[in-house]
Amino acid sequence: MLLMHQISGIQCRDTKDFINQKGRGKFQVEYFPPVSKISVEAADDDEINDGEDTDEKVEMNLREMLDSELFSDCIIKVGTKSMKAHQCIIGPHSDMFKSMFFNEIIEVEEEIIDITLFMVFKVRAMIECMFTGSF
Repeated sequence: MLLMHQISGIQCRDTKDFINQKGRGKFQVEYFPPVSKISVEAADDDEINDGEDTDEKVEMNLREMLDSELFSDCIIKVGTKSMKAHQCIIGPHSDMFKSMFFNEIIEVEEEIIDITLFMVFKVRAMIECMFTGSF
């Protein structure tokens, strides 16, 4: 649980809009002045779980993110089929993808990755494994 404590009794927030690096839109950043203090409190032993539950939740959330195409920022095209993916997930799992994103080898506007040497089901299995660690 994160708690923010006020020092002078007045909470000061300064909100600014920034355009992200590729100019796709705006995101909001909240700035908390240096006089603000943020602290973390330890949870009760009853609230701490053994991690297995957490691993399953993470896998379930990542699978849902892939299936729903929520927040996707690139398209992987295999023949006539295409699937949406996330650069922040597939980039770290593949030097090829990382290089494509970093060096902007792929279509900059569309963020399309065209794969011609593999079948759709194999590419889908590879992407699922990158997201969830399983097929």
